[in-house]
Amino acid sequence: MSTNNAENITIWRLTDGKPGHQSQSLGLVNALKRKMPCESFDIPVSGRLQPVFDLLSTTWPAGQGLPLPDLIVGAGHRTHLHMLAAKKVYGGQTIVLMQPSLPVSFFDLSLIPEHDYYQGGGNVLETRGCLTLSMPLVSIKKTKV
Repeated sequence: MSTNNAENITIWRLTDGKPGHQSQSLGLVNALKRKMPCESFDIPVSGRLQPVFDLLSTTWPAGQGLPLPDLIVGAGHRTHLHMLAAKKVYGGQTIVLMQPSLPVSFFDLSLIPEHDYYQGGGNVLETRGCLTLSMPLVSIKKTKV
């Protein structure tokens, strides 16, 4: 990862407003903050067509004025295209917190609950249940690469 500040990892947390998704992504961000110096920015996203245009035009206005991300985290199908557009424009690594609606290979890392019985390839870590605000990182196990 190429960090903007030698001490901090910059995390963009894309949020779709759904409480369960908010809790999962915040749980991961908080766990990372307990393990390493991080600064995080919450970026609300909506719509399904705008990120398609952003991908095609290589723009993603929601990230303007923010430090460049090292990690782009999202939970919920509405965050997926936004994550890809943000990465294309600003760089960083994407972490999706569910079995995505797009191919897993589009993301740098997918954290997929074991109850989804994911059988495909890609850079996947299987979780036991959903991430929560109080879950430590040790409850994530690597199952597929």
